[in-house]
Amino acid sequence: MRRLVAALAALAVMGGAVVLTVSTAGADNLTCLAPVASVQWGNVRGIQADLAGDVGRATAVDVHTTYYQNVARQICYFNPNVPYAAYENAISGFTYVNAALFANQAGNVSAAVADGRAAATYLNAAVDILSKGP
Repeated sequence: MRRLVAALAALAVMGGAVVLTVSTAGADNLTCLAPVASVQWGNVRGIQADLAGDVGRATAVDVHTTYYQNVARQICYFNPNVPYAAYENAISGFTYVNAALFANQAGNVSAAVADGRAAATYLNAAVDILSKGP
């Protein structure tokens, strides 16, 4: 009986470790997803502001995404559980969000909208990968 209990305990521990590993990878994806999704949402708001002719608001929204971009860079890149493809898409999206910011600062709304739309393509891909989990 004692051997059976020990065997069941060992099996439970091993099973728990597997579940913990999967949960950790999933948690890492969600931790990376949060700031990337914040940049994505900011980008959408920036595009909407540009289309409404409010360049000042679009610029402010794009500037606000900088914080989330920096958080995402730290969380996503240095974590081996986060798919690198998600990180690559996020970084490409961030590059276009920043280009939209510079275009807004220069008063070039059409370029800002085009850059925002390009950013959306990459950010949507990153969010899609991260949402699916490990």
